[in-house]
Amino acid sequence: MKNKDLTIADLLQDESFQQWVLDPNGEHKNYWERRLVENPDQKPIIEQASAIICNIGFKTTTGSIDKEVLLHQIKASIRAEDLADELNISTENAEDRVDDEIEETVIYALPQKTSYTRRFYKMAVAASLLLLVTFGYLYFLKGGEAISHATGFGETKEITLPDGSLVHLNANSKLSFCSHWSDREDRKVTLIGEAYFSVTHTEHHQKFIVHSNDLEIEVLGTEFNVNNRRGKTQVVLESGKVKINLPFDELTVHKPTPQSLIMAPGDFVEVSDSDKKITRRVADPTHYSSWRNGKLIFDAVPLGEVFEMIQDRYGCDVIVMEEGIQNSIFEAEIQSTDLDLIIRVIARSFNLNIARNENELIVKKN
Repeated sequence: MKNKDLTIADLLQDESFQQWVLDPNGEHKNYWERRLVENPDQKPIIEQASAIICNIGFKTTTGSIDKEVLLHQIKASIRAEDLADELNISTENAEDRVDDEIEETVIYALPQKTSYTRRFYKMAVAASLLLLVTFGYLYFLKGGEAISHATGFGETKEITLPDGSLVHLNANSKLSFCSHWSDREDRKVTLIGEAYFSVTHTEHHQKFIVHSNDLEIEVLGTEFNVNNRRGKTQVVLESGKVKINLPFDELTVHKPTPQSLIMAPGDFVEVSDSDKKITRRVADPTHYSSWRNGKLIFDAVPLGEVFEMIQDRYGCDVIVMEEGIQNSIFEAEIQSTDLDLIIRVIARSFNLNIARNENELIVKKN
């Protein structure tokens, strides 16, 4: 399948994906882990499909189900509430009618099996479709169309969300959300890269949740910067209050809720993707969000980190020819995000020779 066409329905029908979710250390481990690394934009879809499979409750794959039948029936199932109103029956009874219709349609689309295998397929498909009905209802009726905004290297973008909240998306980043938000549901977005959020408080006090790698950042009305590059996620709070829900690990898996911490304005929190190590300190938020105003502030930052920022935001590989250069401390306020100007300032500050060759920067001492 083409990556741009990847859907949850595709993954739910992929036997290798099913087997990998049910047995992460099995024969399909290398393929799916490599795919996640090479296609980080697919992570939200893969996580949603994994959650559906994990919650089905059976330990084998469901076989190949016709994609068009699945999608047609998922869309049809979201009319259960309308059916309940029309026939003056309970929503539960209406959903039962829809489920029966789905089961019959999909079972007929399956290859002929023995009676025992056929009964197993019916139970497996019925269980999975109950979850698909729920997902389809939330996605098609309540969530609307999926929308994604992406920026290239050196590009920033301002995005207005369905509730009026503003997002400043930094270079080489992607933001995904649904086109319609119900006034009864949480507002949810997924971020890959870096963004600054100005969140609007709503009349019904819905939570605003940012999914960033394994973290869940929960707010009501606030301004904060999120950066999830290079195996770590950084959150810097400028105003308001933020709650960060941390991922489960082997020590917390038996707890009823994930670990969490509350941030106050001026807090800087960094969580490592690999060992979930948490760093928390007080910082000046404007130093981390200055990029949205067209300038960059470096407050006693090692040059190695500055070079990493250049690689992430501008797509240039930085090749340092001599040891020790990365450890030099850079302190400057540059009234521009133009890469050539940044290079000139760094070169003059440390008496360096920085040669730009297409997407490479060669750094050495004069």
